[in-house]
Amino acid sequence: MAPHLLLVLHMLFFLTGLSDTQSVSTVSHVSVKQGGSITIPCLYNQRHSNNVKYWCRGYYWLGCSTVVRTDHPKTSGNSTISDDINQHIFTVTMTSLSPSDSDYYWCIVERKNKADDGVRLQLSVTPAQDISAGKSGESAVSSQPSVNNIQTLERTFFYLLKVGNALLFLLCNIIGVVKFRKNRHQDDTKDV
Repeated sequence: MAPHLLLVLHMLFFLTGLSDTQSVSTVSHVSVKQGGSITIPCLYNQRHSNNVKYWCRGYYWLGCSTVVRTDHPKTSGNSTISDDINQHIFTVTMTSLSPSDSDYYWCIVERKNKADDGVRLQLSVTPAQDISAGKSGESAVSSQPSVNNIQTLERTFFYLLKVGNALLFLLCNIIGVVKFRKNRHQDDTKDV
């Protein structure tokens, strides 16, 4: 494979976060009752002991919103983060959870001169049984479906944006390589 193409592929993998093996791990799905609390363990490779760790909310990594970081105040809203560098684990505790906290979250380790590394998990907060609903156990009507629709559109947008940028980057590099070779070929024929 041409060296230019290898460089382009490496850059593409770097931009999309696919270049390194994953060095962060956690559970894939947790469920908790409304009003409850949960502590999420995020394990990381020992070489990242001194790196900043953070907790991010959103389906896609590139579009997620940072909730709390280890280098800032370690508490934000109902979320707290702590890092045990000896055990190579950082934990995020979320308290007083409500159904609106249900979403995808990321355990992420910042890396210098490389793309950050992280892993996604899903948090589901189930509503407590509504006493006002009577014996049938039916809960009050929620606006959650419209929120889910917005989140789905947001996730789709960020995915398409990421893929579109990667394709545009690749296309520009291919055009550059073709143009470079064409110019070099023209220079070779002039010399003859």
